[in-house]
Amino acid sequence: SYLYATKGSLEVVEKKDNVPPHPNPRDSVKYLNDSIVWVQTDHPKLAVKLEHENNCYTVLVKVNGIPMKMLLDTGAANMTISIIEYEYLKRHGSLSEKCVGETECTIADGSVVKAYTTKISEVNIGGEVVKDVECDIMPQTDATPLLGMNVLHKFGNFRIDSKQNLLILKE
Repeated sequence: SYLYATKGSLEVVEKKDNVPPHPNPRDSVKYLNDSIVWVQTDHPKLAVKLEHENNCYTVLVKVNGIPMKMLLDTGAANMTISIIEYEYLKRHGSLSEKCVGETECTIADGSVVKAYTTKISEVNIGGEVVKDVECDIMPQTDATPLLGMNVLHKFGNFRIDSKQNLLILKE
């Protein structure tokens, strides 16, 4: 079987008419373009393509159906968005709940900032949905959206394949 990636996620496929043939069966990984990758495997797995930017990895997720690029941050306890993303989700009817509480977050420079918390109904990563995700809302408008450990832990044993720029969520 093969993993076929397009638009940021991989799926297991057998021979299908709508999927291009593997370019070279001897290659374990073959990039066809920026968004499509083939990985030959005997064991189906769920993997999501990562973008490598400024020595960090970003991943495309859907937050209540809205696409959002997030920084993969194993040092972040919770998923985090800025007040800008929060307002955008509210405006587009993607948040049914208001802020549910306040918290303090220690950010990368070591300082502590006050933030709000809310529940996100669902976060979709590579077609897998994590429900009822606690999310911190940072008051800074320039805060980078973070995909934190509260989401990643839902997959159990995950890993980052830095050679192939993949987030392996299930093996």
